[in-house]
Order: sequence, then structure tokens, then C-alpha cells
Amino acid sequence: MLVNLLNNTSYKKIKVLCGGKEYFIRQNETVTVDIRERFNMKIFTGEKNHLYYNFFDLLVDGWTDDEGIINDINYDAEFEIEVYGSDEVKVISVDNLEARDDHRQFIYNSVYLNSEKVKVLNTKYLPTDTKKQKRRSLFYLICLSSFLWALIPALVGIILSGSIWLLFVIAFLFFAFTVPSFKKAGRLKWHFSEEHIVASLKEKEMEYRSNGGKPLQPEPSGVIEKGLHKIFDKLFKRK
Repeated sequence: MLVNLLNNTSYKKIKVLCGGKEYFIRQNETVTVDIRERFNMKIFTGEKNHLYYNFFDLLVDGWTDDEGIINDINYDAEFEIEVYGSDEVKVISVDNLEARDDHRQFIYNSVYLNSEKVKVLNTKYLPTDTKKQKRRSLFYLICLSSFLWALIPALVGIILSGSIWLLFVIAFLFFAFTVPSFKKAGRLKWHFSEEHIVASLKEKEMEYRSNGGKPLQPEPSGVIEKGLHKIFDKLFKRK
């Protein structure tokens, strides 16, 4: 049975393992594969995970908070597929799957199989290495966004000069920057965990399937949420 695989993702090239063979499909290209009625397929995007830190605000304004740290994580996928219908050549469009948390600045990406002629019986999301990215995120949160680099000199200033007004500076920095950054640092392990990422992707996959292969488009509420949504759209524009 013949199936056409279309790379309709934002990835320049994906690797597909199917029917004991390996295929490389460039963006917007199609490859025809000969498979059985029920088969397995693995898709590797080859996309690296990214950590974005808002150094621009740090250079211009002299500071940036924990919202200036954005993690973009890519998972590969394995599908168990069943083909049904007539003997005509089926088309499977490999699309982007994106589970995005604008509030916590995390984006989880994988792929979604979009076709009316096949049934996806099971999906497994395959983790990629995020250890280095997690360490960098922790460093930015603890050492930069938390404003420890300003709090420590202020404490030393109080000890040496007895300047009481520095207490107000310390209190402001502590509650405005240090506490949020440390809270976010404490949750990093969960946000980087395979359990959480896979659950987020599966939830988004169910949303796609119930919405004709497309994500729902909820309108963000609040000024901050709307601003973050626009920033994410510009940084991670998908097809």
C-alpha cells in the first residue's frame, strides 16, 4: 500500500523511519512509501532545543526579570498507524504540534500526523537532551533575573555604611525579582520533566484531533498575557 508523506512542518528536513527504511524529507516535499495496512513510523525533527534570554533589555535597561527567559523544547515522535479505505494513494501531512505555556515561558514542540485516510492508534513522544538547557535556565534565574548581583552589594553597603535607605532597595528587589525567580527555579525540574512534557503534548494532540488538525486559538486575557503572546508568535512563528 502506498502512502505519500508530506513535510508540512517548519523544520527544514525531517528523518522518517518507516517499513524498515529511512527517509529524509525536506520542507514542503513529499516522499512515497510502501507500507502494510498497519505500521509504525518514527519521525525525528533534528531541531535543537533552545534557551532564549532577553539580553537586549539587560543591556538597554540594566535589568530583566524571570519573564525574559524562554525555553523552546523539541521532542521526536513515534506513531502506530492503521490505513483504511480504498486502494488509492493516501496522503499523510506531517504538521507542527505545539504546546505553549505563555505564563511560564515554555514551548514544547513535536509533530502531528494530519490525514483523513489513516488512523493513529498510538503516539509516543521521544525525549531529547535538555540537561544543558536546564542548567543554563537555572543559572539565569538564580544569578541574573533574581537580582542577587544587586542585593549582595546592597547588604554589604548596609553593613559597612549603615545606610538605612538601602533596606528599601533590598526589600523591593527581593519581593519583585528574587522571590519570583527562585519560585520559578524551584519548578524547573517539573517543567523539564519527560512526564510533564509528554502530558502537555498529548493534551495538545487531543485538541488538534478534535479541531480538524488545528489548535484552538484562545484569546489571551490581560495586558501582560497579550504582550507575551505576541512576543512568542514572533519568536516561534509556525506554519
